[in-house]
Amino acid sequence: MTFAWVALAVWLLGGLAGYFYLYRHAHPHPVWLLAGLVLGPFSLLVFMDRAERTSHVLVEQPAADSSGMKVVVGLDGSPESRHALSVAEQLVADRACCLVLCAVVDYDAEDDPSGAGVAAAKERLVQAAVSMPEHRVSVEVVAGRPAQALAEVAEQQDADLIVVGTRGGGLSRRLLGSVAEGLLAISQRPVLVTHQGA
Repeated sequence: MTFAWVALAVWLLGGLAGYFYLYRHAHPHPVWLLAGLVLGPFSLLVFMDRAERTSHVLVEQPAADSSGMKVVVGLDGSPESRHALSVAEQLVADRACCLVLCAVVDYDAEDDPSGAGVAAAKERLVQAAVSMPEHRVSVEVVAGRPAQALAEVAEQQDADLIVVGTRGGGLSRRLLGSVAEGLLAISQRPVLVTHQGA
């Protein structure tokens, strides 16, 4: 009887490990948790194959004139990202710059037949762009892991700077990591991390 409980615990922990792996690779949908619990330790093998390695541009609305300095701004709808946009606006002020507003959605949003996640991200970016008529603004919605996707967009756009907000600390940051921290580690471009309290 004890062996059965140990085997069940190992099976479930293997499934949770598989789900955590997939969650960290931008597949947070709860159906993957159920699949992980059913597949147990075999979920790692299946999920490693499912995890995407690169980001995909889903929506792209380039600025009419994108010459000059380019600044990529990561926007997720949070107050911290809106603050990052405000800082980016102040930085470019009267310079000949193009702001590239970028929202990153998870891979599961890309596969969603309703397209609600992608549409919401696009609408958020378009509203931000419309509120800045004095700037040249392009919009991109990308599916992927946030830090990696922002770094890839910056490389593709040949950006001079990436601006992102940070939410600070806490348990979730220690467990799941921080987009800003990840971006600082992998980006080949300068990164400005803003904090709302600063």
